[in-house]
Amino acid sequence: MAAGAVLGAVSGTSALQPQQSEIIQFPTPQNPNPRRNPIPSPFLVPNQTEEDRDIPLFRSGGNTPSNFTPRTRDTTGLSLFSTPPAGGNYQVTTLNTLRRMGWIVVNDHGNHFLVRPPDSSMMLDWMASRSFLAGLTNNNWNNPNIHPLTRYLHAAFWTRQEWEDRYCE
Repeated sequence: MAAGAVLGAVSGTSALQPQQSEIIQFPTPQNPNPRRNPIPSPFLVPNQTEEDRDIPLFRSGGNTPSNFTPRTRDTTGLSLFSTPPAGGNYQVTTLNTLRRMGWIVVNDHGNHFLVRPPDSSMMLDWMASRSFLAGLTNNNWNNPNIHPLTRYLHAAFWTRQEWEDRYCE
C-alpha cells in the first residue's frame, strides 16, 4: 500500500452499510483530491473484535462548511458525540467510517469524541481556512476556498434527515 494510503468505506447507497471499500489517500496540500481505487470489502475491518464494533457519532450544528472546519481553539480536533443531540441540527457518521478514512478519533471522556487528521501539523492550516467561510455568502458548499480536509470530513457524514429516514423508526 502506498505511503499515506488508508482503507476507506464507500457506499452506493449508505455510508453506514458499505457496499464496497476503496483505498483512499488522505488529502494533503500537495494532493487535495486524492485518487480512489476500489478493493474488495473483506479488507474493511480485518479481525474485527467486539471492541471494534461500529457506533454512530453525531456532529451538532448545521450542515455547513464552517461546522466541519475547526476554530482556532479546536487544536485537538472537532467534537463528536456518541448520543444524538436532544434537538436542532446534526450530522451522523460512524466510528469505523472515520477510522477507515484515516481520521484519528479519540474518546476523550464519556460520550465525547474528537476527530482530527492523522498528521497534527495539518491542523493549523485547516483551522486558518475557517476565515474564508465568514458570512452567509461564503459558508456554503460552492465556496472554492473550502479546505480539502473540510470536504473530506463532510463526505463521511449523513444529514439528520437522511439518518432518521434510514435508521430510526
